[in-house]
Amino acid sequence: MCRVLGADYKKRLSEMGCMSDDDVDMDRLYKEMDLLDVTINSNYKKLKDVGSELFLEWGRADTLLKNMLKFSYVISVHDSTTPAEIDEPHFLDTLWVKKARTELDDRRKDAKKEYQKQKEKLKGMIHESRLTYDFVGFNPKEKVDPKNYYQETCKVLKQIEKIRELSVSRKEMVYRMERVQMAIAQNKLPTPKIRDLKELAMNHVKKISVKGQPIIYSLRSELLVAEMDVSRRILVLHTSISETSNSERREYNGEDISTAFDNLESEIDALEEQHEQQLEKEARMLKTRTRSGGASLSVSSESDSD
Repeated sequence: MCRVLGADYKKRLSEMGCMSDDDVDMDRLYKEMDLLDVTINSNYKKLKDVGSELFLEWGRADTLLKNMLKFSYVISVHDSTTPAEIDEPHFLDTLWVKKARTELDDRRKDAKKEYQKQKEKLKGMIHESRLTYDFVGFNPKEKVDPKNYYQETCKVLKQIEKIRELSVSRKEMVYRMERVQMAIAQNKLPTPKIRDLKELAMNHVKKISVKGQPIIYSLRSELLVAEMDVSRRILVLHTSISETSNSERREYNGEDISTAFDNLESEIDALEEQHEQQLEKEARMLKTRTRSGGASLSVSSESDSD
């Protein structure tokens, strides 16, 4: 018992007050053996559980055999059926059990890092393709059990492949939609010209659309976010999403691209109305200045005649 637990047999006897093997209090000896037996069974069960999970993590990570052999005691316990089959020194040592648990935790930390890496990659691809999490079937806020990082990473990799296939046909569409959004936000082009850009984007969508299959598009942009203030009918411009805090960001739900075009048209209408109001304001100011100039000229003429 002491051997498999990595305990010092003579030290144990000394702690019991025994000077030699012949000088043993049998009652205390049996109690000590019961205690060791409990520890052996407990450590055996722990190593059994850890071993099963470690073998899964090793297989998933394609771990080198030489690294697995550092935990040969885990393999022995995993392949055994009862604690009685284990008689190698230290194989049920409590410290070695902790060492195996640390190995499992480290493997899961690596799996978590890989999952988070691929998750961030997927989030970036969804954003760049102007898709939505729902469309892809991805929930970035979902909590993952440490045991399931590998399976979840596999799911994310499949979703990445799906996005990669879609992004080829969507790349030009996103570019054309972004041009319209930027033109609206920058407010430098005449509205007829902006509508021409929107028309070009719509024509491209018709080319890549498949009958019966809606094209999902999100109006989120890494360059800018423009939202309509319906009550005042003016365009409110926001800085780049990358420059705003999470609490300030507004998420635009994905929708059929026809709805996205309708939203852009509403923004163009508001911009056009803003231009008209500006022209009317300038016309009134010019008219006021003209009247003021005429009145001044009249007063000046009267003074000259005097």
